[in-house]
Amino acid sequence: MAELILRDYQAEFVDGIRAAWTTYRSVCGWLPTGGGKTEVSVHLAQAEAESGGCTLFVVERKTLAAQAQARYSTKYGMLTGLIRGEDTFVRGYEPAVVASIQSLRSRWEHPEVRAVLERVSLICVDEAHIRFDHHTALLDHLPHARVLGLTATPLREGLGLTYETLVKGPSYEHLIGAGHLVRPRYFLPHTVDLKRGLDGVGVSSTGDYVTKDLSALMRKRTIIGDLVSTWQQKAQGRPTIVFAVDIAHSKETCGAFLAAGIAAEHIDMHTTEEERSAIFARFRRGQTKVLCSIVVLAVGFDEPVASCAILARPTLSRIMHIQQIGRVMRTHPDKGDCIVLDHAANVVRHGKVEEFDPPPLDLLDKTADKAKRTGDTTDYFPCPACSALMAPGQRVCAECGHEIARRNTVDFVPGDLTEEPSGPHKGKTREQLHQLYLELRAVALMRGYSDGWAFIKLRETYGFKAPWAWKSEPVEEPSAETLRLVKSWQIAYAKAMQKARRYA
Repeated sequence: MAELILRDYQAEFVDGIRAAWTTYRSVCGWLPTGGGKTEVSVHLAQAEAESGGCTLFVVERKTLAAQAQARYSTKYGMLTGLIRGEDTFVRGYEPAVVASIQSLRSRWEHPEVRAVLERVSLICVDEAHIRFDHHTALLDHLPHARVLGLTATPLREGLGLTYETLVKGPSYEHLIGAGHLVRPRYFLPHTVDLKRGLDGVGVSSTGDYVTKDLSALMRKRTIIGDLVSTWQQKAQGRPTIVFAVDIAHSKETCGAFLAAGIAAEHIDMHTTEEERSAIFARFRRGQTKVLCSIVVLAVGFDEPVASCAILARPTLSRIMHIQQIGRVMRTHPDKGDCIVLDHAANVVRHGKVEEFDPPPLDLLDKTADKAKRTGDTTDYFPCPACSALMAPGQRVCAECGHEIARRNTVDFVPGDLTEEPSGPHKGKTREQLHQLYLELRAVALMRGYSDGWAFIKLRETYGFKAPWAWKSEPVEEPSAETLRLVKSWQIAYAKAMQKARRYA
């Protein structure tokens, strides 16, 4: 049994929550993944018990209930009840009770459960961004209890209706700098089939890609083979988590790693708790190097040894993006960083996790968690030499040292200074069009456009046909002027589509 001693930032976070409770009943607390949200809840539960109260810790799935109870009781020695399907066991006097929201809602009229709820003075909601009607019903059912929702991704529309204020913990950068999280190294392997194929994948009513269409795309041999070969080049030997589209995709990916002689296992929601525990133990010991899963490892999975994430599921959800990468950012004596192999181009859509800063609750709407399918992208791009993530303005790759040379667009010749003629292509010289073409190819690579997009845009805009030889040259970082030009094309296209829809 361990004594719970809060880190400095956790103690400040708790002080902020308590200060908010003096004005509000329900508070949403944000801490980055790996920041210790469960430890904060245990500390609050211990203080609640000392004053004669009872804490109800609510999780959104059964498997997480057992993990939370073990943390409360086995690790920190709190007598803790459990309300979880057939495993429900409450004595009626515990200072803390862990419950899955589904089991709680179906049993709260049971005499023993009703007796527990009457004692509850504090409700802690784990993964508060996952909202069910049962959560609202629970809070309405216990109007006397204070409420704390804990999450690393407070982006869900409607959180401002459940929680009255947001208390922020330290940033990802602060925790990385203090040694409480490790810094990710991002790679964007180039997969032409993915960039082209996503154009044919539909978007469902939930706002994310249609799973069936996405699975068919990501199960192509070229893409699955790319996952394995890239891992062998960039992350050989690292304990790795693969986030796949669905069960079939996860199993096929697992099979590809096994065929390459790499110890891999598949896990999904149908895996029993006994099998799951055995798989995690083998992963922890290093017997299994690669765990292939769907969303089952994206929430609540806590294995600090994991140091590589393979993003094999393109998603429009920022919540999923942040949760997945957060699984490999926890510290461990055997790792000084973690690697993200982003075969899904999710970093281009959503940005680096360590740059995430949650918006105020009153600004959350249906777009807060989503990236637009084509337009809402970042300006990150892959290094032409090693595929490492590079930022706008970065000229030297931190991974391989490759330098992106800025092409000189001015010709220096002896003689008198004379004004440059405007030229036949709307004022652009051939050298300027050459530079623009290489920058547009970089934009196309970042955003998944077709290989011929840069050629077409030059022809449409300037009436210039880029020579075939330019296609073999390395891309160059887009300038601010080029990005503004691309933005103007997007706006013009959107207006044209809007006009066409009106006429239709």
